[in-house]
Amino acid sequence: MFEDDSRVEPTSNDGLINDDMLWILKMIRDNDGIGRRGLCQIAERAELGFGESKIRRLLKTMSELDLIQINKGAKGSTLTDKGKDIIGMG
Repeated sequence: MFEDDSRVEPTSNDGLINDDMLWILKMIRDNDGIGRRGLCQIAERAELGFGESKIRRLLKTMSELDLIQINKGAKGSTLTDKGKDIIGMG
């Protein structure tokens, strides 16, 4: 259902984002947009210990940093240009 590339190692960043946020950016990229429930499922399979409340909090922060755009519907969150730059897509 969702692509799970939890083997991806975080890379260094400018200090604004943490490894959890970097993981979420990569999951959004790999799944061409994904909602928090989908992220929860992937995190659970990868045994990362992310609950829905933690993911919701991270997504809100990432939106405030203009890394993602939170949408309603099946695609959930998508990357902004800034988010793409962080993970080397821009």
